[in-house]
Amino acid sequence: MSRKPRKLYHQSRRSRRKAIAANGLDPAYGLRRRRGCGTRAVYLTSERDDCFPFTDVWEVDTRGIEVEQHFGEETWWLSQAVIPPSRIRLVQSEI
Repeated sequence: MSRKPRKLYHQSRRSRRKAIAANGLDPAYGLRRRRGCGTRAVYLTSERDDCFPFTDVWEVDTRGIEVEQHFGEETWWLSQAVIPPSRIRLVQSEI
């Protein structure tokens, strides 16, 4: 298991920008289904390059926030708690 990075990244659609800025990242917003995974969580990556172009990318300050590695994957992490707006900032805007 890797040591938790101080900064992680989350990508989202532009249409979610106002809600994320106001409410933070909320695992209850959507249930991600990936290879049968039904975990309610905010999915994060330690590699900004893992984020797709033409999406909003949010930087997450992980200090004081519980995150865990996603099934032992090196760069993918998840949080099952709401990440408040005070811990995030928009670092890439969808064009």
